[in-house]
Amino acid sequence: MDDQYAQRQWALDMRNDLRTPPLPHDMRPERDFNRPEWDGTEYTPIQLQSDTNALAQDSFGHVDYVTTRSDSDTLNVPDQDIYHTSTTAASIVKPKKKQSAWIRLSTTWWMEAITIFISTGFMIGLIAILASFQNRLTTEWTFFISINAVVAIVITAARATLLATVSVCLSQEKWNHFNNRARRLQDLNIIDRASRGPLGSIQMLFSVSWGMATVSAVVMILSLVTDTFVQQVVSFQPGTIYAHQEGSATFGHAVSYSSGLNFDRGRSVHDGMVLINQGAAINVDMQSAFFRGIWQTSWPSGVNCTSNCTWDQSYYTIGFTNTCADVTKETLESLQCSDNRTITLPYAYPAPCNLTTPHGLHFPFKTNVGGSSMAINSSGWDSGTNSYKLLDGRNISRTAFWSWNREDIDMTNMSVQLKPMLQNSTVVECTFGVVVYKYSNISFISNKFTVGATEKTPLGKASGYTDLILPECASNNCFWRDELLWWNNTSPDIPHISFSATDLSIVTRLFGSQAFSGSVGLTTLSPLNAPAGSTIAFGNGSLETVSGILDNVAQSLTDMIREKGTVQVAQGLTSQAVVYMRVQWLWLILPITLQVLGVLALIGALIGRRQSKDVPLWKGSALAVLYHSVDKDGVLGTQVKDLQELEDLGLKQVMLEKKNDGTDP
Repeated sequence: MDDQYAQRQWALDMRNDLRTPPLPHDMRPERDFNRPEWDGTEYTPIQLQSDTNALAQDSFGHVDYVTTRSDSDTLNVPDQDIYHTSTTAASIVKPKKKQSAWIRLSTTWWMEAITIFISTGFMIGLIAILASFQNRLTTEWTFFISINAVVAIVITAARATLLATVSVCLSQEKWNHFNNRARRLQDLNIIDRASRGPLGSIQMLFSVSWGMATVSAVVMILSLVTDTFVQQVVSFQPGTIYAHQEGSATFGHAVSYSSGLNFDRGRSVHDGMVLINQGAAINVDMQSAFFRGIWQTSWPSGVNCTSNCTWDQSYYTIGFTNTCADVTKETLESLQCSDNRTITLPYAYPAPCNLTTPHGLHFPFKTNVGGSSMAINSSGWDSGTNSYKLLDGRNISRTAFWSWNREDIDMTNMSVQLKPMLQNSTVVECTFGVVVYKYSNISFISNKFTVGATEKTPLGKASGYTDLILPECASNNCFWRDELLWWNNTSPDIPHISFSATDLSIVTRLFGSQAFSGSVGLTTLSPLNAPAGSTIAFGNGSLETVSGILDNVAQSLTDMIREKGTVQVAQGLTSQAVVYMRVQWLWLILPITLQVLGVLALIGALIGRRQSKDVPLWKGSALAVLYHSVDKDGVLGTQVKDLQELEDLGLKQVMLEKKNDGTDP
């Protein structure tokens, strides 16, 4: 009884509200099992049907539901209560309600166009941010969140707005899909699921014929992996920059050198072993640097650098250079002995002999038995005995090295010949000079001072000199003075060069001192009857050995001048460990491609709208699906005319129908 009362009340409600269509479950047609489409098939192909009457020009086909007499008998209602949709709807028309702004906007594609525009704006903004910070330091990013966080936020916003548009395109496609031909009703469910996520889109690709909606489905699927790609967009690579740092990256260079008359006279050299002429001036710094170059292979570079440093300018500094050559052949041809016996050499009565190098350095000697021998002889300019006009800066000192290996020679043989015997010797002659160095591409890496490019300009004849007098000598009439030699005609680009004549003489005296020149293994004559000097340091006396050691001496003296001369400080750049931001643009190909496909999907939806104007823009409305039904002829239709009516229906309060047994249907 209660159930009959509920049905009667429903019928009365339907009569009082003519705009309310029958509920979807009441529009289900009775099955005609004699029809072939119901025989053994799972789905009935359906199609949308357009209604040509004036009530619903822009809506789906309306299905007339006419209640028969038997229906009224069942409901126990009078004949006048019988519900005829087609006749009643035609005779009773309520005033059309004015559409809200939201409804008017929903009946167009403007919201989707704005959404895709916002999504594209996010993507363009992301590209602009990444381009502006490509290859820049992480310290330049001052935003309160990291650049990776910004990328993640922007790409998420771009993807969300993109999928919002693509989802609507797919939702509308489930209606357009049934516009012109009958299709499986299941397609509506598949396309609707595709609009809600990637899994439904994958099913759609394999279950529904391809069209413009396929583009939207592809966007849905590929959007799953955009996060993985975006995480690779920005990478961080360690690097090094060079910047100015106060108190670091400095080294000295000097174009003028004078020890300031601060000489010690009579001071012994080479750890007190021997003396340079008693009373002669000695520059301790010069002496130390000279012998440091002979006996050491490395020393502090005089560079102040806390890490790695570089200098991007060129600097001039005064220094020394050395050039050596093998002059054995020329020297042996100069052999002379006092008794002219240069062919045979009787051991009992050796005669004094002499060798002379091409530049006039002599080796007077007497032969003796066996072993190896070496002799060093030097000569050079001395301010005490020579005028500055005789000074040639390219040749302030010359040194010759004679080494002779006699271990395999039988000196007791009366028929031994001296010249063939001397063929086993080596003579190397070296020239020491003053130059101006131009240092470029300078660096200090891993505690090693490196000059990448070096230009040498030899100093020739001095242009003149300036007297240097001790302050106490000005009143006491001291005879001691020094001369500051200067060169001002070396090159237009090179500044004026000056060098103390006394300090320059000290270098040449060190070469001629007993601490350097001497002999070992020979019965030598004056002036080589001194101790061994530094002969032991030169090993076998080969060109490579001699040249390498004297190059070391030149470098040591040059480094000393850079530290002790009239020093000018070269300020460089100090290395700092930094981290660079690198944008890997290839990882943005997928997000950009999806953005383009999203725009194409919207364009396809707009084109589809022009081709199916009779299909309302239900888009993703669930109410639209609820108020559609399929009749027994496979026609999908609804009595809802437009979105405004659908919106009004959505304001009704409803509850789920219960079965007679109290369970959910």
